Amino acid sequence: MTPEQLKASILQYAIQGKLVEQRPEKGTGEELYQQIQIEKQRLIKEKKIKKEKPLTEIAEDEIPFDIPPNWKWVRLGEISWFQGGYAFKSNLYVEDSDNQVIRLGNVKQNVLLVDARPVFISDELAKEVENYRIRENDILITMTGTRRKKDYFYAKCVEQSDLQGKKLYLNQRVGCIRVVDGVYPQFLVIALQNTEIRKIIFERETGAVNQGNLGSEDIKKFVYIPLPPYAEQIRIVEKIREVISCGQIMHLK
Repeated sequence: MTPEQLKASILQYAIQGKLVEQRPEKGTGEELYQQIQIEKQRLIKEKKIKKEKPLTEIAEDEIPFDIPPNWKWVRLGEISWFQGGYAFKSNLYVEDSDNQVIRLGNVKQNVLLVDARPVFISDELAKEVENYRIRENDILITMTGTRRKKDYFYAKCVEQSDLQGKKLYLNQRVGCIRVVDGVYPQFLVIALQNTEIRKIIFERETGAVNQGNLGSEDIKKFVYIPLPPYAEQIRIVEKIREVISCGQIMHLK
């Protein structure tokens, strides 16, 4: 079995609830889902996020695989909110600064390549685009690639080590998912790597002959993932880190 095949198998077991033991005393995905909805309503009331139309329930024939009975299928838009990137003009880039723009080429699966053709903006412009600043635990996703090749929709959870004293800003076509309390960001990244879940979103792909695009509304509405209890999300991520040693197969540090 190749490293990539091993990685895919581990991720598949993880997202199907077969990687760690179930612990009923830790609650259920349904209970967690209800808590997340309460928290989301609080954020809306405090005007920290915008109110959106309710999403349709996930039909039985949409479900791609079985999950444990104490888990719950949820749409991405129900457990998170989305921040799109800013259309930075190249003539506004400066030679160097502490403010780096994160573009499509900087984001790969589980990796943030800050040294890949870096571009920077001035302190003055950075203040104007503060709403597009990347934070710890943001999940970056790439929304444009080669049509029909599925060479994008990469996901990377931003860690403190990725920031290293720099301020990072979202460029257009780099999306940012911010989870509601109750969703472990690294678990969501694992879910977004699943082959069946990626297949769901790529059915919504648009674009010209060579360029493929995914829209933010489609990502919120049509990406759905299994939601385990919070403690199990953490145990799954820890188990993956244990099984895949030293990040040689997957960069989960």
